[in-house]
Amino acid sequence: MKDFEIVSIEIPLEKIQPDPNQPRKDLGIDEENRLINSMREIGLRSPIAVVKIGENKYRLINGHRRFACAKLLGWKTIRCEIHPETEEGEIKRLRFDLQNNIRSWKPLERSQEVKQIKESKKFKSNKELANYLHYPENLLNQSLFLQRRREKYQKLMDEFGLTETYQVEFVRLEPKIRPIKEFTYEQIILNLFERVRHQVIRSAKGFRKLGTVFLRAHTNEKELYRFLKDPDMTVDELTQKTTRSGFIRDAEGLTKRITSKFNQGLKLQPEDVFVLRPLRDVLIKYLGDK
Repeated sequence: MKDFEIVSIEIPLEKIQPDPNQPRKDLGIDEENRLINSMREIGLRSPIAVVKIGENKYRLINGHRRFACAKLLGWKTIRCEIHPETEEGEIKRLRFDLQNNIRSWKPLERSQEVKQIKESKKFKSNKELANYLHYPENLLNQSLFLQRRREKYQKLMDEFGLTETYQVEFVRLEPKIRPIKEFTYEQIILNLFERVRHQVIRSAKGFRKLGTVFLRAHTNEKELYRFLKDPDMTVDELTQKTTRSGFIRDAEGLTKRITSKFNQGLKLQPEDVFVLRPLRDVLIKYLGDK
């Protein structure tokens, strides 16, 4: 982007167009908002940013909350930093830089924006996009993957009324889901969304916990099957069962390995004794002759 001088002047609100591609949809503005009270009492502390899109026409690229508050307050003009006319891809990059320097976008906001920038600039690789945005390539890879998964399930998530927080955690969970007995991949997703709808899953963190359980789907198959069959079973109940069953499996596995070693006539090495002696002491202390 070429160097230029940014001009700061008062512009009539009617000449400023909101950005239709603005990724931040929830501005949290109402009559009792702290920002609107601050602007009412002391005015605008810092100008909003606009880009010129024609004669006496501007598009808002940063400061959407301040702009919304100004309209609610009935202001006729607002102080703006004016960026010169440029092509669409450059406008998107400018918005990306300005907004992330103030407050990082949420994961889905960022994923939507970087995809738009990549498409508008016709970049063939994520490396080109990373160099263009001066942003780590691995983070862009994550954002674009997130956006692809979101687009695949967006209609279904909207039908079930999943909030953005749930959507973020679901697209992270989705690659870990595996079929469990007669439950297909698609049936499991519907099963989980129904639990959200009926508040059996009360927090998006539930999806995060399920991801841990599905990572060991083969080991946890029995518990996962019971969970899917019981629509009232909570994620916490599932994780408690998988944690307990995992402990039992580990104990059984260790017992089998030690027994097998002795059955083969093998002797414990000094390092084995060093590790197992504390285990023996704990078992004697808490189990005794039971």
